[in-house]
Amino acid sequence: MESHNPVNGSGVPTISAPAFETSGAGPFDRWPTGQGFECFYGFVGGETHPYYPAIYEGTAPIEPPKTPEEGYHFTEDMTDKCIGWIQQQKALLSENSVIVIKNKSRSVTANIEMPKGTKAEGTIIAQGGKFGGWALYAKGGKPKYCFNYMAVKKFYIESSAEIPAGEHQVRIEFTYDGGGLGKGGTATLYIDGKPVGNGRIDATAMATFSLDETTDVGEETGTTVAEDCQPPNRFNGKIRFVQIDVGLDDKDHFLSNEERYRIAMARQ
Repeated sequence: MESHNPVNGSGVPTISAPAFETSGAGPFDRWPTGQGFECFYGFVGGETHPYYPAIYEGTAPIEPPKTPEEGYHFTEDMTDKCIGWIQQQKALLSENSVIVIKNKSRSVTANIEMPKGTKAEGTIIAQGGKFGGWALYAKGGKPKYCFNYMAVKKFYIESSAEIPAGEHQVRIEFTYDGGGLGKGGTATLYIDGKPVGNGRIDATAMATFSLDETTDVGEETGTTVAEDCQPPNRFNGKIRFVQIDVGLDDKDHFLSNEERYRIAMARQ
């Protein structure tokens, strides 16, 4: 796959693979990394052997990760590399790249799908890390929420019910007490609009969760917010969407397709 519209500098990451017709000796300003792409993984010169390829990563020649006798083929290698790179970019969002939820009521809704016979496990979405932040995740088949107050205290809300097999909606709502910055509130977990757990969060961060942690979906690329899981804590089901909203919910605590469509159209 190859993008034909390099947008380096606009904040959108770019990658080029697999072939690029130039010389292995340069000039490197004619290589993908010299024409706006951040990454290049593939071969140069227009063709290569599928089992014994001359591979370059960036502008450096590298050896294939395994031999043909071990099952190597360049097409699979290139595909795995691109999928891994895309997953990494999807996971790495800075704290300020999503809507600000501090000092206000908010909700986080995730539409997930679990295969039959599998207990849900892993991070659905997390913001921050061990020194402060929040995470909506699954533990032992049940949804769970952790608010990490600046590594001083961690508040946990755990569901009384497991997430069934199939497609379901997991949601956490936080009702802010108000009365100033960094105040507490009440958090409630929902599965398909039905309350399954609630509790108090006595204090919240008024400004920043972390200086170097990220907002991650489907795993935690840095440290984990909660103490009962270890990075990367990848989610073992499918995440169809995650939506963050601010303000109180006065309806049925469930995001219908019609509601999501209405919100999307209102933002046009």
